[in-house]
Amino acid sequence: MASKKLPNLAAGLSKNSASLLNDASISMANRVETITWIPRENVIDNPFEDAVYAKRAKEIESAALDALARDIAARGIQSPIKVVSDDGIRYRTISGHRRRWANDIAVEKYGYADGAKLPCIVKEKYLPSEQTKEREDLILDNLQRDKTPYERMLEIIEIKKISQELKDSGRYDGNVRDRVMAKLGVNNTEITRNEKIYGSLIPALMHDFEEGNLSFTLAYDIARALEESMQEAFSNAWKRDGLPLSRAQYNEIMSHIATRRQDTAESLDIAGPQQGSSQPEEAAEYVAGSSDENSAENIPGKPQAPAQPKEQKIEVYVINNFEEGAEKIASTYATIGAGLSKMTFEYKTKRKLMARLQKMYAAAMSFKAELAGMGIPFDDDDVK
Repeated sequence: MASKKLPNLAAGLSKNSASLLNDASISMANRVETITWIPRENVIDNPFEDAVYAKRAKEIESAALDALARDIAARGIQSPIKVVSDDGIRYRTISGHRRRWANDIAVEKYGYADGAKLPCIVKEKYLPSEQTKEREDLILDNLQRDKTPYERMLEIIEIKKISQELKDSGRYDGNVRDRVMAKLGVNNTEITRNEKIYGSLIPALMHDFEEGNLSFTLAYDIARALEESMQEAFSNAWKRDGLPLSRAQYNEIMSHIATRRQDTAESLDIAGPQQGSSQPEEAAEYVAGSSDENSAENIPGKPQAPAQPKEQKIEVYVINNFEEGAEKIASTYATIGAGLSKMTFEYKTKRKLMARLQKMYAAAMSFKAELAGMGIPFDDDDVK
């Protein structure tokens, strides 16, 4: 296998320009990498790659890879492929997977005569105990790679898993999330939102996310707002037309789901608790209650005199400016939340309120997403 040296990048730097670099950059510029030319059939896929990045079969079909193959056929591979080997014969790819695949296409489809061997930088081989390091290098050496939001999510999840493994084994004693942020250059909110999508999105919608038919923002909104059964309803209501889901379609489906929830709640109100179901919470409280609670007036099922409705005047506040409106919305929702948390409601009332609350929540989430689309930042309550 032939070898040659990459040019020393620091050699062309003047003293003035070199002084602009930090120590790490100067060290990288001074490093001399050896290129080894390896037969292309001896350079293989990395078994850890499929945990994060798109599989070869899917990449091979892409127009972007075919364009790269045409460029390689015309100009050759411009950046070496990083590989590692255990036996000096077969080499696992660490970075440069797409260049290697495109080289195969260039040879087989476009008659590229110089593609029999690949320019490679051979990394020092990993010890049997260093699989974690190889998995991490596979991601860190590909940070510059173009990625889909789905692949970016998997990078975050994988680096978090690796960081937790290192912590559990005593090889890292810091904060796991801090390590993920440092390695990938992401913030805490990005980690939290990607975790929510990864842990909550149902398989059908996760497939849409992987295929690019569901944007990151909408995937997060769905994962956050809907439990599994309602995500199934969302997926069934989405009439896929080969185009990505739009915000308008999302709002329409969410409105449909909110209506469906209200209809379900109202039907349960009419029918009452189903046979064989557990008692309403009020009945359970009665059984466990004190002697005062067991008085005739509190016996469940006994007809009660209807409560006389109190006349209540609702004052509609006129909002005079933007800042005042934002403050009023925040304080009103806070007051509602505080009031609901302090009250004990009858079973039917709870069912009705649940439907109303779901409709309000869906509307609020839709409005929030619209504001986020305008560039307004949010400090989410669920961000830890």
